[in-house]
Amino acid sequence: MEVEEAIKKEKNTSFMNNVLMLIVAQVVIKILGFIYRIVITNVPGFGNIGNGYYNAGYQIYALLLTISSVGIPTVISKLVADRIALGDSRGAYRIFTTSLKIFTGIGIVLSFALFFSAGAIASRNFKCT
Repeated sequence: MEVEEAIKKEKNTSFMNNVLMLIVAQVVIKILGFIYRIVITNVPGFGNIGNGYYNAGYQIYALLLTISSVGIPTVISKLVADRIALGDSRGAYRIFTTSLKIFTGIGIVLSFALFFSAGAIASRNFKCT
C-alpha cells in the first residue's frame, strides 16, 4: 500500500516538474521573441516598410508553425503511445519511423518549392519591382 502511494507521488512530482519546465521554456521563448522584435524595429534603414514586410510574413509563419508544432506531433505521439500501451513497441517504432520519413519528405519538397517560387510569391503579394 505504501509502495503504491510512493510511486503515485513520484509520478505526480515528475509530471509537475515536466510541466514547470515547459512553462519556463515558453516564458523564455516569449522574452527572446520580445527582445528580437525590439531590436529589429530599431535597426537603422529598416523603417516602417521593412516592418510591414516582416509583419506580413510573420503572420503566415506563425500560422504554419502552430499547425506544424501542435497538430501533427500530437497525433503522432498519441498513436505511438497507444501502441506502447498495447505492448506493441515494434508497431510504435514503425509509426514513428514512417511518420518521420513522410514529414521529412514533405518538408524537403515544400522547402524547395518555397525557395524556387519565393520571387514570384513576393512580387505577387507585395508588389515588388
